[in-house]
Amino acid sequence: MNLSKPLMVVAALVLCTAAVLRAESPADLAPADANVYLQLNDLAKLRADWESDPLADYLKQYMPPHHQPQAWQDIQTMLDMNGEQIIDTFFGKTLSLFAVGTGEKPPGLVLSRVDLADSKAAVQKLSLELMGKFGSFELYQPSDGKGRIAISDKWVAMGDPKHDDFIRNTLTHAGKGDTLAANAQFKQWTTKLPNGWVALGFARETDKDEVHTAGLYRNGRDVKLEYAGHSTNFAKVYEKLSDAGAKQFGPLPATTIGAMTLNVHDKSPDPRAVEFFNRILAPRSYEKEVLPKLDAPVVAFLGELKSDQVEPSPGLSVPVVGFALHLKDGSVSADLDRILNSVLVFANLATMQWAVDPIAMTDGEYNGSTYRVADMGKPLSQKAKRPEIAGMVKLTFGRIGEWYVICSHENFFRQCVDAAAGKSTLTAAADFDAIPLKNHNTPVMSGFVRAPLLANHFQTWLDYGKSHYPQVFTDAEQVKPARPAAKAVRGLTVLTGALKHYRSMSLQTYRGEGDTLRGRADIIRQVK
Repeated sequence: MNLSKPLMVVAALVLCTAAVLRAESPADLAPADANVYLQLNDLAKLRADWESDPLADYLKQYMPPHHQPQAWQDIQTMLDMNGEQIIDTFFGKTLSLFAVGTGEKPPGLVLSRVDLADSKAAVQKLSLELMGKFGSFELYQPSDGKGRIAISDKWVAMGDPKHDDFIRNTLTHAGKGDTLAANAQFKQWTTKLPNGWVALGFARETDKDEVHTAGLYRNGRDVKLEYAGHSTNFAKVYEKLSDAGAKQFGPLPATTIGAMTLNVHDKSPDPRAVEFFNRILAPRSYEKEVLPKLDAPVVAFLGELKSDQVEPSPGLSVPVVGFALHLKDGSVSADLDRILNSVLVFANLATMQWAVDPIAMTDGEYNGSTYRVADMGKPLSQKAKRPEIAGMVKLTFGRIGEWYVICSHENFFRQCVDAAAGKSTLTAAADFDAIPLKNHNTPVMSGFVRAPLLANHFQTWLDYGKSHYPQVFTDAEQVKPARPAAKAVRGLTVLTGALKHYRSMSLQTYRGEGDTLRGRADIIRQVK
């Protein structure tokens, strides 16, 4: 029996099937030299999920009435579909954008997966004019000639008439020869991302040896972003990395709202900063006698003090900001004290122009840690004529174990001292382990915000403001308040309510294989 013909038929079927499968992705239709590629899957499902999201219901209360542009209304009328139906039908499956070049407006196309019957119906209802056939696509234009729309059996492509040559060439060669999906660099970098993304981004500048890719993932209403990229600029950062841990946040207490730890120790800082510090430290040298005794990480943080922890009580929670510097040699704290004392002398000279009390400097001691306090709240309150803020800013700085802490209030500094001794620490807080931070081997940066704490903090401001400035809050109930203060109140109200729908936001970056920079951001919703 001669099997050659049946085998040839089977082979042809296999090849045809492979071609069909390849064409499932917009990247199979994009040119191999595309510099930018974006893809979004299941927009119809995302839209439906958002419509049922409690956060969407909350935000709708504060959104101004939406007036649809006349052109959009006309399209709905011609297609005999509402906006949601148009989005789901023509953009709801797989939506993509790609461009070639890196100029301000490089040539590109938008691709969307659309059933052929829906595409044909739209062509008829919109009275599109056929311009010709290019590859497997029929190219159309509206009667005014201001757009280009092409359809195939699975795809709709949209482009700008200014790039007609690009559009026709791309459509003619779509799915043939070299494509972006088969491009070695595209495959190399997109495969670094975990599977299951709902959105993908890819960008490169070949002349700069630079490439970036990111994937967006959903787990219920939680959102995760994964990043992988390479740039020659990253090497400059890697040279400054220390061996600090990815979750090393220093002596922070459980009242910390958010923090960022940066695992970078710059041994060659800005010459202007070096010159300034050398003037203060003379005859000592900042580069030779201070910098070598410092180490990574540097931690920036936001905390709070309850109203009853501040004297005089301001009637609302007080934000506290600060930094924690890791010390390689604790003796350097004397030099840091000297720098800050000198800076405060300059600040005191500036306050003399205000005709207020000078910044009072005092020494403090708490559980074995000594520190300095600069009472900046009193002159600030006198300048602003707001006596209630007199106790809100007491800049405090000093050594706590292997850390040097600078923060905006003495009582929070004392909480840091307690945390260093193992009392009420940030990392032991009940919700800290739920923040998806990982201990990467070579971290660059880790940061987080505890959304409920931030929301509660802002709520104390709103409660205080409503009782003291009722008219401003009445004005803020308008959709578009005229007064700047009312606009600020409305914005803070919306932000506070939105934050109550979240548990945490976090971001980490770290060095991957070779010179690759990896990153991950997580936005975790409240369990409903």
